[in-house]
Amino acid sequence: MSFVEHDIPLALLGFDTETTGLDTEKDRIVSAALAGHDAAGAEVFRAEWLINPGILIPREATKIHGITTEQAMAEGVNPAEAVEEITGLLEKGLMAGCALVIQNAPYDLAMLGAEARRYSVVPLDQRRPVAPVLDPVMLAKVARVDGRHSLAALAARFGVKNPKAHTAYADAVTTLGVVRELMTIAELNAEPAALHVMQENEARRRAESWETELRVSDPCARVVPGWPLSQGQTRIGCTCRDCGRDLADSDLTQPCGECLERYEEALRAARR
Repeated sequence: MSFVEHDIPLALLGFDTETTGLDTEKDRIVSAALAGHDAAGAEVFRAEWLINPGILIPREATKIHGITTEQAMAEGVNPAEAVEEITGLLEKGLMAGCALVIQNAPYDLAMLGAEARRYSVVPLDQRRPVAPVLDPVMLAKVARVDGRHSLAALAARFGVKNPKAHTAYADAVTTLGVVRELMTIAELNAEPAALHVMQENEARRRAESWETELRVSDPCARVVPGWPLSQGQTRIGCTCRDCGRDLADSDLTQPCGECLERYEEALRAARR
C-alpha cells in the first residue's frame, strides 16, 4: 500500500527486524514489521513479514524471537520479494514526509541494505536520503538520559509496555512509544528534521572523542561516524598490517582490499 496514493496521514513510521544473528553482512532477516502512527499517536498502518531466510536459524536466535527454521521454511515468504516490499514502503514513507523510528537504526538499516544487495534490490539510501530518522539510542544520548539505552531499559524507564518483546511488530510499536516519551524531554522538543541533525552531530562528537582517545597510542587512528546507516568505521595504523601498504583516509578497514582479495583467493584454493 502506498502512503502517498492512499493519503495515509503518517507522522511516524516504526520499523523493526528479527534476524538469524548480529552480523549485518552474513546474517539474514527472519521477520520484519512496519507500524505507522499519525500525529495523534493512532495506528494508521501496519505491515508484517515472516521471511524464509534461506539459511538455518540458530537455536540462540530462535530462543530470542521464537521463529524456527522449520516455521520460516514452511510459512515464510520469498526474501527477495519481502526486501523489495519493505524497502519500497520505507521509501514511500519518507516521500510522504514521515520520520522513520528505529531502535538502534544502524543495525536494522544495515541489515536491510545488505539483504537488498544480496537480492539485487535497490537499497533505500540509493533511492532517496534516509532522513529524518529517530533512534531512541541516539536520542537518549543527545538528551543525556542516564542508564542503559536498550529498548527494554528505555521502555521500563518511560513506562511503555511491550507485550511481546523481540517480535518485530511489538518492538516497532514499543519503539514508537519510547520516541514519543523522549520527545517530551526539553532538549528533544523539536521537529524530526532537527532531531535528525542533533543525532548526526552526537554521532560525530562521539566519533571525534573516540578518535582522540585512540590517537594517544596510535597517531594514525581514524574514526568516521556512520549514523544512521552504519555504526561508523574505524581504522588503526598508518599501514596495512598484512602487506605494509600505506593507508589513506579512504581505507577504513583492515586488512586492506588487496590483502583481503589475496586471503579470499587462498581460502577458495584451500576449499578445492
